Amino acid sequence: WYQMTGTFSLDDTYESAQRVLLRFWQPTALDYIIDDVSIVSEKTEVPSTMPSQFPSPLPVPTYSPLPTPDLSNLALLKPAEQSSINHDSGPEKAVDGNTDGIWSNGSVMHTFGGNNFWVVNLLSPSYISVIKVYNRLDFGQEYLNNFELEILNEKQEILHSEVFNGNKPTVVEFSLRPIVIGQYVRIRSETILMLAEVEVYGWVPPSAEIPSTSPTGIPTKAGFCFSGGTQVFVENTGPVLMKNLKVGDRILTGNNKFQSIYSFGHRDEGSIAEFLQFLPSGLEISKDHMVFVERRGAIPASLVIVGDQLVGGSTVSEIRSIYRRGVYAPFTISGTLVVNGVTCSSYVALQESSRLRIGKWESPFSLHWMSHAYLTPHRIWFSWVSEKERVNDNGLSVWSESSFRAAQWLLKQDPLRILCLVTPLLLVLFLFVSLEMLISGSIALNGIPLLLFGFCAVRFVSRETNRSKTKARQHQYKHKILS
Repeated sequence: WYQMTGTFSLDDTYESAQRVLLRFWQPTALDYIIDDVSIVSEKTEVPSTMPSQFPSPLPVPTYSPLPTPDLSNLALLKPAEQSSINHDSGPEKAVDGNTDGIWSNGSVMHTFGGNNFWVVNLLSPSYISVIKVYNRLDFGQEYLNNFELEILNEKQEILHSEVFNGNKPTVVEFSLRPIVIGQYVRIRSETILMLAEVEVYGWVPPSAEIPSTSPTGIPTKAGFCFSGGTQVFVENTGPVLMKNLKVGDRILTGNNKFQSIYSFGHRDEGSIAEFLQFLPSGLEISKDHMVFVERRGAIPASLVIVGDQLVGGSTVSEIRSIYRRGVYAPFTISGTLVVNGVTCSSYVALQESSRLRIGKWESPFSLHWMSHAYLTPHRIWFSWVSEKERVNDNGLSVWSESSFRAAQWLLKQDPLRILCLVTPLLLVLFLFVSLEMLISGSIALNGIPLLLFGFCAVRFVSRETNRSKTKARQHQYKHKILS
């Protein structure tokens, strides 16, 4: 097969042409995919000497074909899942780029029991031409004698299915004719699955491909969002793409419980935004959005480095900067959600830190907690008053955006003014948090420790405020004496 994209031009003008016939001749038995055909014409004045009939012979069209796209392994390091995990051999081992089928070398995924599956998410609809499945070599090759290969679209609807029946295969290759446009590749088996690698060869169509650098002439947006191709786990449904979520869906959160999405801080399907992509989890998150990291807490995604252990996920092996179309930021009651297996915050960090910084002083308050407490009135309103959310033309929640702007203004003030404003703000936030816990019925378990912590925290901030005021007065007095 090959792909040809080009422009055909006719050098002659025809006076009486009422219809244009385009004939695409296929010289081989392979299939063509024609995405679009357009005709551009220009009306001109016909000279009196113009012949009334077509010239003979007809001119030969000329074309300028673009180069054939190179096939690449689209599954490499993409997010994958499997029905069960045996011997700590998870789904990522089948997309790590290593086809070694020897178990002791540590690159073979393993399930247990019957009715198993393994699936990889290519993150966008892609042209799929060839799929190679590499078997384990040192034991149990017969487990791959019978299995089913499925290709699914972005809604996880089956587009193509093939059944393999063989005898202890080493590598099984599927050549797809015609080429299939899909986003998920799934392997099903009634027995144990032990795969060394799954390679999916093809290319991403131009309509879905976003350049790795900022697109020229296309406005891009940043914010507190995830890309639409990331996945969350919905109760009684399973993995669902971020872009297919809706208010009311009960999704897996950081406390390993399912909670409802009560609102979206941002939802814009058309805008292009920059994301950081963490591999091998495939998490795609804006740089200021917070993600939970072992021993570091909730930090902005921009502070994550290679080697960090993401909470609930794997160790970060590579970080890429990518652009995607569509931005999504669902809010849950706990302020957390699990995306691509990684525990993430629902909120954005306004500082490059895990804790609130005032000047050179680092407070004991995490930015995640501050954001969560700051939106307590928002959650109470949606839980007990109204579920209607006002959004602006950019898909931003009016409530969330106004809170975001106010917090930005606050943090731009001088340290003394921030301390003076934060002290009463903290008191108000603790009152709202206590009210929320009282309404939800959890005040008996958490209310007393929270209030004690709040009292100590407010006293601490008040002491620092008084200390700063004292230093300021001493500085003014000393300045007066010197002058």
